[in-house]
Amino acid sequence: MDEVEISLNGHTFELDRSVPQLGDYIGEAGNLPPRIRKIEVTNKTLSEISVKVTSARAEGAAYKYSIKKLAEDEEAYVEKEPNGGETYTFTGLISPEKYTIKVDLVIDGEIKDTKTENVMLGELEEGTITFEGPIWPGNGTASAIVKTNTSYQLQYQINAIEDNGWQNISNGGTVTNIPAKESNLYARLWDGTNASDYATFPISDTVEPKITEIKEIEVTETTIKVQVIATDNESGIAKIEYSSNDGEEYTIGETETATEYTFTGLTELTEYTIKVRVTDGAGNTAELSKKIATDGEKFSDIYETTTEYTDSEGNTAWIPGGFAVGVTNSINKINGGLVITDKIDENHKSIGNEFVWVPIEDYTTMYEEVTEPIKLYGMETTTSVYSKFGIASGEVGHYRIGKPGDLYSVREPDISINDGYYYNVLGYDSLKDMADKMVEEYMATYESIKKYEGFYIGRYELTGTVEKPTVQKGKVLEEDWYNLKKACTNIVSTNYAQTTMIYGNQWDTVCNWLYTKGYDTYTCSNSWGNYFNSTGAADIEGKGLRQITGFSKAWSAQNIYDLAGNYSEYTQEANYGQRSARSGHCQTSNNGSYNPVMSRNTTNPTINNGYVTSRPALYLLTKIV
Repeated sequence: MDEVEISLNGHTFELDRSVPQLGDYIGEAGNLPPRIRKIEVTNKTLSEISVKVTSARAEGAAYKYSIKKLAEDEEAYVEKEPNGGETYTFTGLISPEKYTIKVDLVIDGEIKDTKTENVMLGELEEGTITFEGPIWPGNGTASAIVKTNTSYQLQYQINAIEDNGWQNISNGGTVTNIPAKESNLYARLWDGTNASDYATFPISDTVEPKITEIKEIEVTETTIKVQVIATDNESGIAKIEYSSNDGEEYTIGETETATEYTFTGLTELTEYTIKVRVTDGAGNTAELSKKIATDGEKFSDIYETTTEYTDSEGNTAWIPGGFAVGVTNSINKINGGLVITDKIDENHKSIGNEFVWVPIEDYTTMYEEVTEPIKLYGMETTTSVYSKFGIASGEVGHYRIGKPGDLYSVREPDISINDGYYYNVLGYDSLKDMADKMVEEYMATYESIKKYEGFYIGRYELTGTVEKPTVQKGKVLEEDWYNLKKACTNIVSTNYAQTTMIYGNQWDTVCNWLYTKGYDTYTCSNSWGNYFNSTGAADIEGKGLRQITGFSKAWSAQNIYDLAGNYSEYTQEANYGQRSARSGHCQTSNNGSYNPVMSRNTTNPTINNGYVTSRPALYLLTKIV
C-alpha cells in the first residue's frame, strides 16, 4: 500500500509513503496540489512502450508525454503527445535501449507536476530465452537447444556479437558445431527491425578422456602392437598418440584417432615403457603407460623330473624331465601355447626339439572305451580303446568313421592292407609284432592323456632325417608314411617322455582347441596358413610354395607352426590300405577352404610325393622307467 490518510486540524489528507516530505503536499490553508503518483509500464515490445499514469487531484488535467534515451541530456527529450490522456504508447523505438519517459501533468495550460520513469526496452526477463544442453555428439563440438516463451524470432551467434552475425533459428531448434572449449552461445529476440538484449550460454568441456587399458595385440622379437581402449563422453576423442620410451616424442598412428599402433625396430627381450596420450575435442588430455617386453624365446633350466607347472594365469601343465619351459611372453602361457624344449644353450635359448602343450578338459571326447576288446584288421591283437573322430565341413559322405577292424572306415589304432609288406621298415619282426606294438603305444598315449589331461604336439613339422629326426625350424622331412612314423618315434625316448606320429584324434583335439582361440580349423584356414590363396595376414611373399617349417609367424597358431597348409601331414588313421593326410598342402590343387586344417585325405602310405610330411606328438610316461 503506497498511500495513507491522515487528519490534521479537521482536514483529511492523503500521504504517499514514497514521498519523504509531508510539507510537499500541504498547500496554503491545507489544500493538496495535483500530482502524478506513478507511471506504470503496461506493455513492452521490441519497438513500443505502453504506459499508464495514475494521478491525484487532477480533474480536467491533460498529460504531455516525452521521451529520450537515458544517456542523453535533458535537451534531448522529444515530445510525443502534448495533450494526452492517462495512457499512451511510444512507438518506433529501438531496442535494446534504455529510455527515460517524462510525463507532465497540465491543467489550464500550466504544468502542475512532472514525473519520469526509466524503462529498458528489449531487456530479457528470466525465462524469456532458455537453453538446453550441452549435447555432445562426440565429434569435437557441442550442440544446444534454444527456446523462448515469446512469439518473436530467435537468433543466435557463437563466440561473437556482431551486428551482421545473427542467424535465425526456430523455437526449440538445435545449434550445432559449437567449439567444445570455452565457447559462448548467444541468443536474442528479433521482430524484423529491432532486437532484444542477448542471453548467454557458456559451454566448455573440462572433462579429461578416460584411458581404460593398453592391450597387447601382438608382440614379436622386434615389434609391439598395442590397442588403446579409451572413451570421451563429451567432445569426443580427437587424437591418440604413442610413445615407446619416456624420453621420446609422441607420434600418431595411421590416422589421428587410430586405436592400434605397432612399435617397430625394437630389441629382442627388452622391456619398453609404452605410453599413450589421448586428446579430446576440447584439448583435454589423459595419459597412461604400461611396461611391455619384446618377445624372444628364453627358457628355464632343464627340469630334472616330470613336474607340474603353473603359469602366471593359474593354469597348469606337466613338464617332462629333460625339458625346459618357455619363460618369456607368449611362450610361457598355457592358453597361448606353452612351449618346451629339450636343449638350451648358455643364454637359455632353445637349440633342441620344441613342443607345445595342448590341454584336455575331458579325455572321453577323444576315446571310445569298450568292455569287449576289438580285434585289429586281420589280427588276433585286440584293443579296448579306440579313437573318436570329427570331420571337417564338406567331408560328410566322403569318410565313414569306424572302429578297429572295419576295413572301409577311418579308424585307429589299426593295421592297413599295405602294412604286411612294410612292417620291417618300422623295425618290427612281423605284422603281429607291429599290431601289438601299435596297441601298446596307443594305450600308453591314452593313459598319459587321461592322467595328465593334455599332451604335446610338435611345434614344427617334422625336420631332420629319418635317422636323426628333429622338431625344429628348418627344412621339412619328406618321406613315405612308414619312414615318417619311424622318424617320429625316434625323436624323444627317455625315462619321462616318448614321441609318436600324431594320432588322428590328437589332430582333431588340436583343431578343437585352436577353434576356441579364434582360428578357423573347420571351414576355411586361408587367413592363418600357407595356401596358394592365403588371405589377410597370411597373404605374404612366399605363399603357395613349400617353405621351411617356421617360415613365418603369420602361418602359426598358439605357437604351433604350419598346421594350415605348407605340407599335408600324416596321422596314424587307417582307411582300407591307406593312411590319412590332414590339412592339405600349399599348392594349387589345395586351398584353405577345400582343405582346412580339420580336413583329411587318404593317401597310399608307400608314396613320397614331396607334399606330405608328418608331425610328432609327445606324451608323458605315466611310470618313470
